[in-house]
Amino acid sequence: TVYVDNVASTAIGMDGKAGDYEVTNDADDSNTLTVGDIVKWFGIVADAADDVTGLVFGTTAFGLVQDAIDQVENNFYRDLTTVQIAEGIFFEHLQMDGGGSLVGVGSALTFLDGSENGRVLEVRGGNVARISGVAIQNGRVNNAGGGGIVIANDGEQSTLIVSDSVITGNVAQNDFGGGIQNDLGTLTLINTTVTNNTA
Repeated sequence: TVYVDNVASTAIGMDGKAGDYEVTNDADDSNTLTVGDIVKWFGIVADAADDVTGLVFGTTAFGLVQDAIDQVENNFYRDLTTVQIAEGIFFEHLQMDGGGSLVGVGSALTFLDGSENGRVLEVRGGNVARISGVAIQNGRVNNAGGGGIVIANDGEQSTLIVSDSVITGNVAQNDFGGGIQNDLGTLTLINTTVTNNTA
């Protein structure tokens, strides 16, 4: 498992935090969060049971979901590896080529947001990707399908399993699949709501 939390600022404050991470060992004494620092991850701020300590920033802890995905895809066991995403809003345009799992702490707490300026998630590469416990929102594409999510047709059949999630407020302008477009892949939705998307 690798972990993701927001890093709005890399400066380590008086409270020992850089963004939403607590830095427990500033390895290079730079007073900024850098690769190699030891951090504490807070899954849900109000629930200490979710906290994970002893993580190495840049190896097992990241400030961007895509950086964590890229790390997982370099792992031989990537199909068995989880990217655990904390409470918060993550403004990113994600691509999963190598499978693995994205797991939030709940669709009312973890938001993957396309900022109305691009697709939230593209799945490709012929592997199995899993998503759970997140909201996929505010994706927007023009003259293309899948504002929220697309399972791309890249010559390999990819599989996406979405559970305990919400896909909402996404737009595919002049095409199909405001929330999701499945282009010759396999899609499974489990306890997931797809609502208020536009195509």
